[in-house]
Amino acid sequence: MQYALCPYCLSSLQITATQLTLKDGLIRCGHCSETFNALENPCSQQQALTLPTNKNEAITNTEHTAPWEAPNKAIRHKKKTYSLIALLLSLLLFAQLTYINASLIQQNIRLQPSLTWLNNTFNLQIPLYSDLNKIMIIERQLSNQPNTNQALSLQLSFKNTAPIEQAYPSILLTLNSDYGDKLAYIVFKPSEYLSPQSTLKSFKPGKIQYVELSFKKPLVDASGFEIAFRH
Repeated sequence: MQYALCPYCLSSLQITATQLTLKDGLIRCGHCSETFNALENPCSQQQALTLPTNKNEAITNTEHTAPWEAPNKAIRHKKKTYSLIALLLSLLLFAQLTYINASLIQQNIRLQPSLTWLNNTFNLQIPLYSDLNKIMIIERQLSNQPNTNQALSLQLSFKNTAPIEQAYPSILLTLNSDYGDKLAYIVFKPSEYLSPQSTLKSFKPGKIQYVELSFKKPLVDASGFEIAFRH
């Protein structure tokens, strides 16, 4: 058994006389995957005992590997690296296109699963589908609180008629006087009208939401009211 010293990583390799005769002594180091001439880089047994040894990792020329060819392990590693770079570049390009065409992408129903995945995976804030015109009021009623004259009660039910889920809207209530003057504006956020025990994060398509809210009565009696939604 003979030894050769890899000039690149300084590892000692065990080689045979047969390996030395193949391709004029060219072998590949199993540690760093570099090719070198074992005849030009001999190593004594005493030196081999004091150096890192790769007894079973050396890729020899018995596999008919050309000196300039990388081993399969190195090729797989490079492919993974190139795939990762390609993925990152694709994500960067997608982010740029999203920024430039935000409104078009936001309203594209087919892209919603991908946008949701990107937001959840990379903690992004890409706007999702939103169409307030698809939120339809089914029933509404404004009345005095039964036990007090100082508060009003709003009963409201509305439905998401969009083909896809969207965020719950805020409810904008406007109180009007007999002459059409605006007496008060009141905004109810989703956190104020959804139950604290609710685990719903989005307004599902076809779902009907029922809301009952109480609030302080304005100083001037209201004769009419308007309901609007906003995000």
